[in-house]
Amino acid sequence: MTRTPGLAILSACLACGACAPQGATPLSKTAPATTTRAVEAPDAFAQRLARLDESMAALREAAMRLPGRSAVEHRARVAAALGGLADVMEQLAGADVPGPLRQQIMILRRSGGRLDSGVEMAVEPTIDAAVRSAAGGLRHIAGELPGEAPLDGAFAGLSAKISELDTVRGPIHQLVTAQAIRQIADIAGELRERMRKAGGAREAGGS
Repeated sequence: MTRTPGLAILSACLACGACAPQGATPLSKTAPATTTRAVEAPDAFAQRLARLDESMAALREAAMRLPGRSAVEHRARVAAALGGLADVMEQLAGADVPGPLRQQIMILRRSGGRLDSGVEMAVEPTIDAAVRSAAGGLRHIAGELPGEAPLDGAFAGLSAKISELDTVRGPIHQLVTAQAIRQIADIAGELRERMRKAGGAREAGGS
């Protein structure tokens, strides 16, 4: 099939964008989409911080009650800790929770719900997956919150504890779970302090 001169010229114009409408972006040079995080009002930040403090208190109390005195009690107490941790992570993240972090929070809530339901299930793998999701979520939040003291050592210790979970069973697994959740609560507490300082700096700067 022979192309006419007019059709050849039109094809060339479309390829280079010369015939595109005024203000349009040529197909070969599509501008990347950008997202802007909304600035949080001081009152909204203060309310979020207050809710975070309540969630932190619940998380620390649940962590200190671990391990349970029986397998059934341990399941219920871990479920309470996972629920408290999900609340903490949501408050730390704020209104604009990115997709991967939202998924990790959802894993915490689903795992806690299954543990609390009492149904027959693989308890230890469920707990392990939830603890890993918590660690990943907190790492993401730490990357979003500025801080003077690095958390590399705390996350390294948590990673070692998570690896230990893969090697133990029964009552020892319950003990290591308690230790891991307490480490998670400590990291969350440091992130809470970072959040408070970041909010105070914005307010002082008038932004």
